[in-house]
Amino acid sequence: MPGWGYGSKNGPQTWSRQFPVGEGKRQSPIDIVTEKTRPDPVLEASPLEISYDPSDQQSIGNTGHGWKVDYMGGQSSIRGGPLEGTYALAQYHCHWGREDERGSEHTVDGHKYAAELHLVHYNKKYGSFAAAADKDDGLAVIGIFLKVGKENKELLKVTNTLKNIKYCGSTAKMEPSDPDNFMPDTRRYWTYEGSLTTPPLYESVTWIVFAEPTEISREQLGEFRHLRRHTTDDEKGDDSDDDDGVIADNYRPPMPTGERAVRSCNAAVRFVRPQ
Repeated sequence: MPGWGYGSKNGPQTWSRQFPVGEGKRQSPIDIVTEKTRPDPVLEASPLEISYDPSDQQSIGNTGHGWKVDYMGGQSSIRGGPLEGTYALAQYHCHWGREDERGSEHTVDGHKYAAELHLVHYNKKYGSFAAAADKDDGLAVIGIFLKVGKENKELLKVTNTLKNIKYCGSTAKMEPSDPDNFMPDTRRYWTYEGSLTTPPLYESVTWIVFAEPTEISREQLGEFRHLRRHTTDDEKGDDSDDDDGVIADNYRPPMPTGERAVRSCNAAVRFVRPQ
């Protein structure tokens, strides 16, 4: 499959050749060093308000880099916390490893989780995801670490559908999901100014990374690894020498934090339903 990817020929180490912003000072993900994070009373005073409507139209697809659930309808959004304005949920997707010991994009004191779920939002003042994607305050992404444990009932709605999108370009309908149920029990989060973790790597993301992971079963992670990068099992791409075409290890390693501050907030998260 031509273009960027995660193989030896087109992986993260090569992306900045085509997307020079990848050498910028606001790139993501990062290693979150907990002793360097800074509690911010401003965040405590302005709760992060999460307002998701599971009745918004949803579809799931195989992008060739992973699975992605598009969220349409415009009612689901977040505001408050580190954000100015309201950000609409556009989609959510995941990054995972070939083995359970790796897969997350962000790390915590060097620790890797098995996977990382990203809920991607755009600033509604720009009118659309496409218009917001390259603006400094255009996007906000909630990151949720996944660790191996009990079955994740909400993610069953994804894993039960993956057999229908095995190949790149496939799409399918799925049982409506409620992203509220992805959230870990502990509402502590970190936030910093960063970028998309995939090309075009725009430095436009306010990251909100929950400090505690949520659980997913080993069997569910195995379902992720059944997806293929190609449109058929016979297709060969530019990175076909790397493996058997399975989508796995689809994560970007941490980038330098530099002078950026990573702020922390302990419990100021509020869940409401859209009116």
